[in-house]
Amino acid sequence: MGHSDKNAGISRFAQSRSEGNDSDFNTCDHQWATRIPGETPQNLNGIQKETHIKEQSYETNVKDVDLQQIQVTFDVKEHKRLTRGISTQVGNNEGSVLIGLRTPNILGRGEKVQIEYSRGSKRTSNFNLSFIKPFSGKNRPSLRTSILQAHSEWPNSGYKQLDRSLQLDFGFYSATLLKHNLQWEGTIRDLSTLSRTTSFEVREQSGSTLKSSIKYMMSVDLRDDVIFPNTGSLIQVTSELAGLGGNIGFFKNEVLLQDNYSLFEDIVFQASLMAGYVSAISKEKKVTIADRCYIGGPLSIRGFEMRGIGPHSDSDSLGSNAFWAAGFHLFTPLPFRPGQGGFGELFRTHLFLNTGNVGDLCLGKASKGDIVEILKTNHD
Repeated sequence: MGHSDKNAGISRFAQSRSEGNDSDFNTCDHQWATRIPGETPQNLNGIQKETHIKEQSYETNVKDVDLQQIQVTFDVKEHKRLTRGISTQVGNNEGSVLIGLRTPNILGRGEKVQIEYSRGSKRTSNFNLSFIKPFSGKNRPSLRTSILQAHSEWPNSGYKQLDRSLQLDFGFYSATLLKHNLQWEGTIRDLSTLSRTTSFEVREQSGSTLKSSIKYMMSVDLRDDVIFPNTGSLIQVTSELAGLGGNIGFFKNEVLLQDNYSLFEDIVFQASLMAGYVSAISKEKKVTIADRCYIGGPLSIRGFEMRGIGPHSDSDSLGSNAFWAAGFHLFTPLPFRPGQGGFGELFRTHLFLNTGNVGDLCLGKASKGDIVEILKTNHD
């Protein structure tokens, strides 16, 4: 987005109009454009991300010397009607290829249909068909309907899992960066053993189950960059209640906290904390090995295998109903700065200190001393 230097003294826009767009803009983004009056120039980038608009530049028409009454004119370029792409991703200790197909603004009011398929290096695969509908309003509400299929293998727990899901997600912002999501998900899950050496404790949980759950997610992301932040904090809270139908029933809560502080130029100190707890809601409904808590691996406790910490049967990790993990990290540029200003900026030297644990905990019956003992006890 480009704009004139005249905007430096502008506190609020008063009027807006668009140029250079086709007729679909009038039906798709008329309500979006009416949001401009009252907005600050700094907020326009965030508004652009909500729409199907690819690029936009604006000029201001200053009348007299009243910087509170500004008319802004947008020169708009829309996305193509059909976009596609192939990309690679690295995460969860594996690499994957992602193929995507999207139709922005399919019905003329900002709706979007997207199809994604990914294949991982560890025999994971995911298919996702989603319809996304944004609504007007200062809280930026949106509705997403998704059909998903996910196949994953967990060799450290001795089982593989196939999920087929229908998901409804309603998201909105109660403040500029405070996002809320209320989600319902119905999932048919099929758990099966991964090999003949899988332990009995895992084998007895094999078979199909039906999970129906509602989930609430709240996040505040104040970081200046998602991959390599220099400053800012991240807060994520998730609560899930399963048991509204089906034979799976539990109440699960998880929290993630992260804070970043720039010590010197390109040298960043990061502190993080994550914790979670899951409990059964009735004796008639069960909590399977796929619902329990695990830590170990590069995303939680480095130096351990994936799911390497916690109770095991033979060599299979069984998980627990509570976990916590904390980390301190120092990110610096690569020695001698190879590829400075280019490809080398995608890599960092990483120094870290991790700690954490998992354990079975009953909050209703455990005393303060029992909780402290579980948190201190190692299960590696």
